[in-house]
Amino acid sequence: TLHYRGATKPTEVRLALTVLLNSLTPRPRLTFGHACVNALPAAHGGKGAAAFTLMRRLGLTGLFYIGDDGADEEVFALPRGVIM
Repeated sequence: TLHYRGATKPTEVRLALTVLLNSLTPRPRLTFGHACVNALPAAHGGKGAAAFTLMRRLGLTGLFYIGDDGADEEVFALPRGVIM
């Protein structure tokens, strides 16, 4: 995660980070949050897949999750089991 909170030109920083990260090989999967860019391996399932796997391994049918960032949307998009 690359944070740019407090940058004097946040839009320009976000664009520069996006261009830089998209030039990597293999190209990462990018998610954007509040003044940050998350670079994940392309095959990475993200927070949604991780939350679902954790529920399954612990034998849970639901979880309580708090998040306020773009990457957290993957958890909130789970079809079942998330209490918001």
